[in-house]
Amino acid sequence: MNFDKDRYIEPGQGDVCPVTFLPVTTKPEWTDIRIDDNYSVSFSLIGKAILFTVLNGTLSRTGTRKLFAEREKVLIEAGLSDNKYAEIVDYSMYSGYPSREVRMMLANFLVKEVDTGNLLGFWVFNPPLFIKWMYNVSTKLVSYAPPPSLVDSVRESMEQHGNKKNELFRGQTERMML
Repeated sequence: MNFDKDRYIEPGQGDVCPVTFLPVTTKPEWTDIRIDDNYSVSFSLIGKAILFTVLNGTLSRTGTRKLFAEREKVLIEAGLSDNKYAEIVDYSMYSGYPSREVRMMLANFLVKEVDTGNLLGFWVFNPPLFIKWMYNVSTKLVSYAPPPSLVDSVRESMEQHGNKKNELFRGQTERMML
């Protein structure tokens, strides 16, 4: 990962996050997953509790459902489906404009994820302008706890973690040493 430019570069084995100094894990089956004709997604795990998601292309209604299913598979495989975690999403390769139906699916999905109590934080960086507007409007209309945040960089998302960061990373060093 190259966080200096805040763009996703496919990590290799043994990569370390330059912001948190936690190991970065990716698997071939988590990389460039074809969601539909014009859309793919890649996932990485930073440490043991941060899902890093990279969106590429334009999302459709059908693709949105498949995106949720693929994300759930990664959460299960990474051991996060029943544990507390945060997610950072890179929108730098996202294109097009999601339909109202897709926007509602995404908003409802986020509310559901937060309601389960496992999603401690959700940060988006490098979004196109319309995604910024969408997030800004939705966070004013719907009360999320925790609220999704638009940030300029991965580093800023980690800085905003504050207490959540401590909760996420608590015990990770000890677990990694075992």
